Amino acid sequence: EFLHFRENILPKALQFKRDHPDKFAAIEKAHEMKFVGRDEQGRPVILNRLGAIDTGYLFWHVSVEEYTLYHTLKMEWAMSLCEKTRHESGGDAKSQMVLLFDCEGLGLGHLVLWRKLTSIARINDVCYPESVGRAWIAHPNSLFPFLFRLVGPLLDENTRNKVQMLSEDLVEALSNN
Repeated sequence: EFLHFRENILPKALQFKRDHPDKFAAIEKAHEMKFVGRDEQGRPVILNRLGAIDTGYLFWHVSVEEYTLYHTLKMEWAMSLCEKTRHESGGDAKSQMVLLFDCEGLGLGHLVLWRKLTSIARINDVCYPESVGRAWIAHPNSLFPFLFRLVGPLLDENTRNKVQMLSEDLVEALSNN
């Protein structure tokens, strides 16, 4: 499946970005993922504001295929940050990232993206299985355990075991830095 990805999906994703730069930028605005620094091991930390996702735009204006193509390019971007870290360490570091999921504002409205989220979970599982060194969850609300029960089975067991909740004190400390 990984060869299928490299031969088919990645070129399609690059073509999508070239052919539809305005739409790509709009998707990026609707679902922001950004590099916010490095952890103590030098791994890139990627912030994903789940609660701030513009579900209306993504649901009505973006197909599952377009969202998958967008996510593919974002993962390739994140992996390039990981490779840079590995290269800078002389090849000693693993090519892994730390994901910080901010769930502030997460609600039932986000469930409309279920098909799109399952599609990107499958891409991650097949093409980037060991890319996550740690996944932190910030601001988990009362809905989060329910959503994680839905999404958890889609994740590889090793990835599921890397998910940890951040305490509010730690979230506040990180926000101040």
